[in-house]
Amino acid sequence: MTWKAGIVGVTPWHLLLAGLTVFCYCCAVAIYRLYFSPLAKFPGPKLAALTSLYAGYYDVIRGGQYVWIVEEMHRKYGPVVRVRPDVLHVNDPSSIEKLYPLSPKHRRERYKTILKTLQLPGSILATQDHDLHRKRRSVLNPFFSQQNVRRLEPIINDTLATLLRRMDRWAQRGDTVHLSAPFRAATKDIIQSYALGDSAKFLEMEDCNAPFFDVMGPSRVTHFGTEIPESEKTAQRLADEAVVLLIAGSETTASTLAAITFHLLDEPPSHRQDRVAPDEDLVLETTEGKKFVIPAGTPFGMTAPIINRHPALYENPNVFYPDRYIENPKLLKSQFSFSKGARQCIGMNLAYQELQSLTAGIFRKYDVYDPTLETQTGPTLELYETKIEDIAMDADYITTSPYPGSQGVRVRIRG
Repeated sequence: MTWKAGIVGVTPWHLLLAGLTVFCYCCAVAIYRLYFSPLAKFPGPKLAALTSLYAGYYDVIRGGQYVWIVEEMHRKYGPVVRVRPDVLHVNDPSSIEKLYPLSPKHRRERYKTILKTLQLPGSILATQDHDLHRKRRSVLNPFFSQQNVRRLEPIINDTLATLLRRMDRWAQRGDTVHLSAPFRAATKDIIQSYALGDSAKFLEMEDCNAPFFDVMGPSRVTHFGTEIPESEKTAQRLADEAVVLLIAGSETTASTLAAITFHLLDEPPSHRQDRVAPDEDLVLETTEGKKFVIPAGTPFGMTAPIINRHPALYENPNVFYPDRYIENPKLLKSQFSFSKGARQCIGMNLAYQELQSLTAGIFRKYDVYDPTLETQTGPTLELYETKIEDIAMDADYITTSPYPGSQGVRVRIRG
């Protein structure tokens, strides 16, 4: 029987029966998810418990906005909420070490569905299996140790010198400087020099920009040591790894550098003052005294922009006040910007080295313009038509993004 003959044989009753079957299946799934799932006892919106389309709507249609919906859920429902049919989200500082342990004895595997969206299956970031992740990370760990990162100082200093020369040139022309672009160029040059042995010299380009991966030939990412199994050295896997290293090692650091610059220029006094647990249930006792048991195998997560502004930790968390960490050093234990545990950001040491060196280098040369002072010796930086919204996180696309149309940090160079 041909497929055409099969279609001819379909009656309205067949279509009705098929429709009823689909309807009954959807009803059964909905009833299970709402009332019989191991996660049914956890609070959260019913739509989030019913379907992942709820999260998809805010992340895809609304453009990376689900992070703010989740933050609102925590305000309404408490420290542990159900954000998808099979996923919990935790916003509790006292639970960080339990959810993200450093010890390899506690297995933590990443949520498979989320990893598919990364489209980089060969990278360390998208590695689901705990043991495979540990093996892949062990290959990269030596390159990002504090000792090896310190050896990058000449590269960082050369990049800083190039950045300052460009800023001098813009000052001589009287240009308004869009610092976000050269910051991205600088961090790209540094990570590309380190990861691939050479850079495209983004900072020396007229607009400090170029299609990132046009300058990364395939031969540059297939050069690895002999101690790594051949299965881990395929061109595709190494290309995936390179993409993650180059993006994670540039965009996040550049946006942080832009935010630091904005706040230092916007508030001169601040410048002038001296994962999945497959083998065990997790019992959480939150700072609010509530107790939650997360069933074994349940995907869970925390989100840095939410936990880093937790009201139990920070008074006025949205205010730029770096002294809070000097006044209370214990706050650093709850800092989640680089995640925690065995999957903590591998490039943390490099990011700190870049941020410290570039920030210090820029503000060693340029003072912060202060209109209250009659005279200032030496060149100064002044914000130009830049608001907090130009650097504040508006959307979450794995890396954070300001509002569409933001021109980033713009400055005038005086003197």
